[in-house]
Amino acid sequence: MQLAFIVYSNSVDNEMVEIVKKHAGGYTKFVGVHGEVKKEPHLGSHVWPSVNNCIMVAADKKALAEIWK
Repeated sequence: MQLAFIVYSNSVDNEMVEIVKKHAGGYTKFVGVHGEVKKEPHLGSHVWPSVNNCIMVAADKKALAEIWK
């Protein structure tokens, strides 16, 4: 069993939840997470309005490999 912490744009939330549920079953989701990467800040502000979500998944290696595809 391994733990994966996946950070992604909230614009793809439905797709990410579907993928995780299909391959791992359960998850814990954190909504409205702020952060910066080299490309574009996701700060939930009027200047940088986008935000991220995070999903934490505990699954075996095979299930996690399917999620990363």
